[in-house]
Amino acid sequence: MDASWLENVHGASIDEGKEGKAQRKKMSEHHRCTPAVTHTIPCHFDEESEGDPADDFVLRNAQGRLVYIRHALHVLESKWGAVDTWPSSFGQEWLKVSAKEAHEVASWCHSVRIQVQTGWRLIGYITRVMDGEMPTVEEWRNLWLECCQLLKIIYTSILGLEHKLDLVERCGIANMDCIQFEI
Repeated sequence: MDASWLENVHGASIDEGKEGKAQRKKMSEHHRCTPAVTHTIPCHFDEESEGDPADDFVLRNAQGRLVYIRHALHVLESKWGAVDTWPSSFGQEWLKVSAKEAHEVASWCHSVRIQVQTGWRLIGYITRVMDGEMPTVEEWRNLWLECCQLLKIIYTSILGLEHKLDLVERCGIANMDCIQFEI
């Protein structure tokens, strides 16, 4: 695996010695099992943060990771609206955008694709909440329940948004008058 990828994703230094190499190997093995986390899109959830958000995420315990995800979700919702409304707002926006010129429609589709990829990245973070140590079984149960609830909301919304976007992209800009979505 390319060490620069690990350095970009986890802030790992190439000259960390045996302990650092073991940690990078452990991370790279983990990422092979969780492909949703390995998206390489630029995704800074918080405009004020510096560096890759994964740097901070990896250093947190399970509860801290969930707090991080909730904060990221808040930032995304302040930018794009409530996650569970993403598919329906796509239809509303499509009514406005479909009347515009082809390059504007393409630009809008690109921004929606970034929204979808960001949602998938957030799901990747949720799948990693339980990594590491947790002090009690009760905490584990609570975290598991909260993660499942978040996954249901986010996964359903991202799939709906992605399917609508795929339909628009498959039909092409030439046929956009034929595409209608329920609002």
